[in-house]
Amino acid sequence: MLIQNDISSALQVRVNRLQKDANRLFALENIREHCQTAIKMFHEDMQPSPFTPWGAMLRDNREYRFALSLTLTYTSTKGEIVQLVRGCQEEYLLQEVEEERERQIEDFARMKIASRWYQMKDDDLAWRVFAQNIPYGEKDREEEIHQFFETLDRICILTDILMGHAEEYGIDVDYSKYVTPQEDETVVKYTPTSNRQAILDQLLALVDKGDWKHNEIADRVKQMLRMVLGLGEIPLAGKEVELSEKLWNLLESGRGERLRVTWQNMIGYYDDRHLLKQKSAPTLNTDFFGDKDGSDNINKGRPSRDNMSSGFREVLPLLDAYVPKLDKKA
Repeated sequence: MLIQNDISSALQVRVNRLQKDANRLFALENIREHCQTAIKMFHEDMQPSPFTPWGAMLRDNREYRFALSLTLTYTSTKGEIVQLVRGCQEEYLLQEVEEERERQIEDFARMKIASRWYQMKDDDLAWRVFAQNIPYGEKDREEEIHQFFETLDRICILTDILMGHAEEYGIDVDYSKYVTPQEDETVVKYTPTSNRQAILDQLLALVDKGDWKHNEIADRVKQMLRMVLGLGEIPLAGKEVELSEKLWNLLESGRGERLRVTWQNMIGYYDDRHLLKQKSAPTLNTDFFGDKDGSDNINKGRPSRDNMSSGFREVLPLLDAYVPKLDKKA
């Protein structure tokens, strides 16, 4: 990363701190979900005063203003990022995306508003604290606020592309092989930087929420998940490796929401194999997700084998090879 000579030592520290942890600090899927939920709650909970208009009360709420700004500016810079990658040879695409993110992060670090962004965490509290740093209501800083959210959106899209989610923006990227500009003969493997162990941990936690026919089934399902995702004690081989990567693609291509969609397909699979206690689809969803529908973005309302997505059907041979077998008497 090249830093200009006029950069101060303090700014250098801020830039390096953001660059070092960029994949976490600028992957905002969950924070956006928290903000969207908060917007609904603000509207539902607001009790207008006869002396203060409802709109004015919201304008004075920095958490609401931040949540709304982050939501409304999401993908606002998509067009320019797409144009950037269209002008790049495919084998150098990720290299250029990474360099552009470094430039954008340096610009971001120069903004006074962004000085505490390094404190951002993937929860429902950190963004509320950070919102207090946005000088809403100060007319002479409106352009600064606009530039903050616009630059943040650029960095987030670039980060998503680097983390394996280019398809969400209509960008076709083969993440398997890239050639560095310095050594055209060198093959560099770019793999999505999302934490696969963290995803597996989330799946194992979902298993614990299931109402299985027998207590030992849960442990056997966990063992199965480790195996089919290539994280078990025995390595996969041959066609199984390809199917395992397809399963990972289902889990990773859309981040948190895709994980939930894929797990609902799993519910149908386990229900079809009679591993779960017999319940209605809404009740099964409530067990795992806490609500009858599981997720607003899941179109297939019933978790059954007949309603599995086409992508999930492709990995069924792998699941069938490792699914726990019940005793005949069960």
